[in-house]
Parts: sequence; C-alpha cells; structure tokens
Amino acid sequence: MQFTWKTFRELSVDEVYAILKLRFDVFILEQRCFYPELDGEDQTARHLMMQTEGRMAPLAYLRVREKDEALSIGRVVVHPDHRGRKLGEALMRRALDDLAVTDSGRLIMLQAQAHLLAFYGGFGFNSTSDIYDEDGIPHIDMSLAL
Repeated sequence: MQFTWKTFRELSVDEVYAILKLRFDVFILEQRCFYPELDGEDQTARHLMMQTEGRMAPLAYLRVREKDEALSIGRVVVHPDHRGRKLGEALMRRALDDLAVTDSGRLIMLQAQAHLLAFYGGFGFNSTSDIYDEDGIPHIDMSLAL
C-alpha cells in the first residue's frame, strides 16, 4: 500500500474524478444520503489517498481541512470492494501519525457517523456532543489533541 498526501492543485484530473466517484458512490448512493457532496471545501483541504501500485482509484481516502484553530478530518471512506481488510484503520493511523509531525499540538475534530464511535475512540478521539441527525444519518462530534 502506498499513502499519498496532496493538495487539491496537486491532484490530477483523474485523481479528482476517482475521489469524487468513490465519495459519491458510498456517501450518496450506498448510504442513500442526498447532500451537497461538492461543498467547496476540497480546494483548501489536504487529501490522503491509500492506493496500490498502478491503481488510480483510491482504496481508501480522507481529507483534512483547517477549521478555526483546529484541523477537521472528514470524508473518511474505504472502497466497498476492499472493506474488511482494516484499510480504514491503516488510513486513520497514517493520517494521525503524519499530522502529529506536521501539526503537533493541534486539535483534530471530526463528525463521525454514530455507529463509528468505537472505531474513532480506538484512536483516542472523545465525543464532544450528543448524537444528532446530519442529513438523515446519526452523527456525533469528536476531538483528539495531538
């Protein structure tokens, strides 16, 4: 597996397409959640892709945005054909390890789907809100200090 961080401008047209297709296929079609996937935040985010040699489409992906004084991890997704292989764990571990170096001392926030509370808790994230509805899916705010 190879991990690649890129800014929006560093992404190729094919990479942008592959990322947006993966996010659309999972978050909108699979989860039947109709929301504005193209939210204007990708252009200023850092994008982490997990890929295999010679494969353009990511096996797993997330983005990191600046949010006030903190960082926000979002759009964490694993390709449906590659689930059950702990790729989400590997992706999050790599992101947190890298961010601990580049952004030490920063607060990391995320809006987790509520059923993933234990998953993110395993990385040290703590809930900072009650469960709430976000586009028809129960979510919870979580944070972690690097």
